[in-house]
Amino acid sequence: MEMPKTEKPIEFRLKNIQIAKCSFQKPENAIQEDQELGFSFIFGVQFNEENGEIIIELAANIYLSPEQKIVIGEIKADTHFAINNFSDFVVKKNQFAFPEDFIIMLISISFSTLRGVVIEKSASTLQHQVILPVINVKEIVNKQKVEK
Repeated sequence: MEMPKTEKPIEFRLKNIQIAKCSFQKPENAIQEDQELGFSFIFGVQFNEENGEIIIELAANIYLSPEQKIVIGEIKADTHFAINNFSDFVVKKNQFAFPEDFIIMLISISFSTLRGVVIEKSASTLQHQVILPVINVKEIVNKQKVEK
């Protein structure tokens, strides 16, 4: 992704993915291939200046239906991104000047990775692959901002 010339380039790499929680419960009746599931997502961002990394925290709940009454799966994951020039974006202690679009991109990368993990983990437990929907991360992040 090319940054505008007026902004500092950000050198980064995916460092680590930690699955903090992953559980799927097989419902009483088998999930049908065309069954519509429900989903909820929460995103968080942590800055670790000491390690020069940004940590994207994701949590997803998967429901048996869009009405979101019966949880059949939940997963929480932390994706760690090493930022080579992290100090270039430190304004002062606990205040950072990373562009919002860059953070949105990291969340998108993390969410795409989580989608793959859910496909793999759900297939073995539910005998059916659960595929997280393609989402507009920016829209969800903006909604979370308004709710805070």
